[in-house]
Amino acid sequence: MRGIYRLLKEVKVDEMEMREIEEATEVTMLEKAKVKKRLLESVRKKKGWAGTKIIAAAFAGLLVGGTAYLGINNPAYAAGIPIIGDIFRFLDTSQTGVYDLYQVNANEVNVSKESNGIQITVKDAVFDGKTISYTYEVKSPQDLGESPLIGLGPSLRIHNYTGGLTGSDHVEKVASNTYVGQANYSIAGEMEEVECQLTINDILKIENNQQEEIDGKWSFAFKLQTVESDVKLVHKRTEKDGFVVTIDKVKLTPMSFVTDYTQQVPDEYRERLQDVSAHLIVKDDLGNVYEGEDNGGHGDASTGIMKWSMTFRKLEEKATKLTITPIIYISENKGGVSFDENGKEKKEAPVGTREHKKETMPEITIDIK
Repeated sequence: MRGIYRLLKEVKVDEMEMREIEEATEVTMLEKAKVKKRLLESVRKKKGWAGTKIIAAAFAGLLVGGTAYLGINNPAYAAGIPIIGDIFRFLDTSQTGVYDLYQVNANEVNVSKESNGIQITVKDAVFDGKTISYTYEVKSPQDLGESPLIGLGPSLRIHNYTGGLTGSDHVEKVASNTYVGQANYSIAGEMEEVECQLTINDILKIENNQQEEIDGKWSFAFKLQTVESDVKLVHKRTEKDGFVVTIDKVKLTPMSFVTDYTQQVPDEYRERLQDVSAHLIVKDDLGNVYEGEDNGGHGDASTGIMKWSMTFRKLEEKATKLTITPIIYISENKGGVSFDENGKEKKEAPVGTREHKKETMPEITIDIK
C-alpha cells in the first residue's frame, strides 16, 4: 500500500495545465475526499455480508462505519479526476449501487445549525414510502475522532406517526475536523408524506478506546413526499425445515426497488426470535445480481413472525423476472428490543452461546413486468 502512495506522490503533471483544469472545474472538499477514499478502497479486499442485522420492534441501535482517508499532496491531481461528488454514493463503501440514483431523486434541504461551536448541515433527503434517507455534514473546531456518533439515541420524529422505527447511521471523516454522514430510518408500513423533526442533542467522540460526550442542540424540520412508484403484489412463499419466507410485494421507484417479505420461524425459535434474520439474494433474468441494504424489521415472538424489508439498486429496464433466494441466519448473542402487552419497552439481552447457523431456502421466481 505504501508503494501506491509513493507512486501517487511521484506522479509528474503539467502544473499550468492542472491549474487551468482546477479553475475550470468546481471541486468540493467532498469530491476530493471521495477520490482519496476510492483509491484506498482499491487496495482493500471487498468485505462480504457478515450476516448480522439490526432488528427492533421500535428503534434499532445506530451503526457507525469506519474511515477511509488517504492524503494526496497535489490537490490539482484530485481536481483532474472525473467523479460524482454526492454523499449517498460516497458512503456506499461496499459499492452495491443502491445509492447511485439517490442524489438526483433527493430533495435539497441544505439547512445548517450550530451549537457548542459545531456546525451540522442536513444536505439532502429522500423518501421511498418506507425509508427516509438523508445526508449531512459536520464541521467542528476540534477533532471528533475517526468515527464519531452523531446523536446517542433516537433523534427522528415523524408527525402523526406512532409506530416503530428501525435505523442506521454511517459517518466518515473526510478532512481535518470535517465529517459527512448518511442516516436511514424505516417505518412500519408505508406513508405518502412524512413531516420530520430531527433533533440531535449530543455527539460521542470515540478515539483510542476513549469516549467523550459533547452536548449541544441541533434541530431540523423537513417534509418529504414519497417518490413515484409501481407496486407489484407477489405473495409467494418458500419453506425449509420449518422456516417460511413469503415475498409480499416489490415496489419499483426511479432510484431503486424495495422488497417487503415475511419470515416465520419454527416453534423452537420463537423465544429467541431476535436471533433469526432473513436476507435476500436477488438476480434478474438478464443475469444481473442485486446487492441490497437491510431496512430492519419488526415482529411478534408469540407468533414467530417477522416483517422485513430490503432496498436494492434500480431494476434494469429490460428485466422481466426476478429470482429471489432467501438466506436464514441464526446468530448467537443478537439481542434487540421488544414490548410487553402494555406497550412497555424491554431490551432483549443476548441469551447464552449458540452455534451460528445458515439455511439457504428454495428460490422464488416472480414476474416483475
